[in-house]
Amino acid sequence: MLEFSRPVKLMTSEVDVNKLITDLLDVLGSKAKERGIAMIPELSTDLPKVEADPDKIHRVLQNIIANAVQASPEGETIKIATAANGNTITIEVKDHGAGIIQQHKESAFHPFFTTKKSGTGLGLGVAKKITEAHGGKIYFNSNQNEPGVTFVVELPGSSPA
Repeated sequence: MLEFSRPVKLMTSEVDVNKLITDLLDVLGSKAKERGIAMIPELSTDLPKVEADPDKIHRVLQNIIANAVQASPEGETIKIATAANGNTITIEVKDHGAGIIQQHKESAFHPFFTTKKSGTGLGLGVAKKITEAHGGKIYFNSNQNEPGVTFVVELPGSSPA
């Protein structure tokens, strides 16, 4: 709760987002594997680095990927993709869980909002606050013609990888 209420202090450096994701998949892979969930990275080879706080961006991505693992049914896949769009990098995390109902779409990033039996409801709120402190955006869309959602994080790039 303290982190949510305080201003975000950034300790920035050039960050390779693909490396952050690869490291996270190593850490979170065992939880996914226990549930029979495959995590499929589709990482762009020409992704620019970002001027960012690596610990804070790690936290944003960890939260989103961990939520995707929790939301996904056994035997499903989670796709984690990166792309360069001009001077912006985009990170997408696509799951095939139950999704987020329309009534909760606006509340999902509010502090203390959760639909989980346990949890604080701070994860997505903190992720939004961190992303916006970096000059970025975070949002999600329902998957078209299939269950689940795709979370999108957009960050300004700093230099070619």
